[in-house]
Amino acid sequence: MTEDWGNFDLNENADIDTSLIELRRGDRERGRSPWPAAIVACAVLLLIGGIAVVALLRWGFQQAKDVLDVLSPLAGVVIGASMTYFLMRAAAGQAPLARQSRTDRLAESLEREIERTTRLHNALTAAMAHLDPAVTRELLRDPTIRSAFRR
Repeated sequence: MTEDWGNFDLNENADIDTSLIELRRGDRERGRSPWPAAIVACAVLLLIGGIAVVALLRWGFQQAKDVLDVLSPLAGVVIGASMTYFLMRAAAGQAPLARQSRTDRLAESLEREIERTTRLHNALTAAMAHLDPAVTRELLRDPTIRSAFRR
């Protein structure tokens, strides 16, 4: 029995964070996958577990405990390194997305400021057209006003 979930579009659901989905899709397109690192980490942990089982079967409990005492820091390092790798990988993958978002916001802000500057220039030009010619000549001697009319 299959359930009908309807047409589920991620773009219509703004409350869903799609950045990790895009990150994974980008990894696949670039030929990178997180699975080789996970396989290596699991293989090292299985090796440590295998050593523990062999030590328990070969020697008694006390000697196996001594072997595990020696291997436990190694297991901790492998687990910690694996978690750090995967967490940092996700954070590093989201950095370009954040940078692109910031760049887009800056570009929009720059466009708004250019439009505002153009409107101000046009308003100043229109205001100057309504002035008496003698006043206009006097104002154009001011370096600040003169520089506003240069392009």
